[in-house]
Amino acid sequence: MYAYLATYRVWSDNLLPLVERPGLERDGLAVPEALAPLWSLVELCANVLGLDGYDIDQLRNTRVKDHAQFMKRIPRLPTRAADLEHSQERRLRLVRDLDTTVEDFCGRLDLGGAVPARVSM
Repeated sequence: MYAYLATYRVWSDNLLPLVERPGLERDGLAVPEALAPLWSLVELCANVLGLDGYDIDQLRNTRVKDHAQFMKRIPRLPTRAADLEHSQERRLRLVRDLDTTVEDFCGRLDLGGAVPARVSM
């Protein structure tokens, strides 16, 4: 979750203003498109940990300097209600969507790896 939130902040706070200039229209469209799956990844992780909308807003609005400080602010274990298998599948889908979204902007990153084959029983 920390990596997704940190990446979201860098892209939204630092990269987005740089590409919102004349001549960079294509890049200016790619960055906001990448922000959507990044934020969805943050929300997914927060939901697994049982954080609500207020908690997510607090994390977004509070500048955390490093991973250790961030970890002090969040629960360390998933909630009992979390469907971890479904969450993992959704996380991989979002990461792959992010990879597809940023491909034109910064090349293929191969995020999420290959899609695993389904085993039928």
